[in-house]
Amino acid sequence: MNFIFLFLLILAIFGALGKIFKLSLKLMAKLFLNAIAGFILLYILNYFGSFIGLSIEINIFSTIFVGIFGIFGIIVLLILGR
Repeated sequence: MNFIFLFLLILAIFGALGKIFKLSLKLMAKLFLNAIAGFILLYILNYFGSFIGLSIEINIFSTIFVGIFGIFGIIVLLILGR
């Protein structure tokens, strides 16, 4: 249930940002897909990282951060979380 809520919240935020800043639909779609990819990467990291003690809280900010910065974003969140 939380994942569906997070997905809808990300969609609403990107929709609002697109309206506010008059961003193109192509750019909004790219940002949205990157955020979803970031969410998936965080989920995979938390699943496999739980065996060795690595985890990052999955929330809207970490998802968007990892979506924008990719693997580098995950590394930064791991460093800042310690």
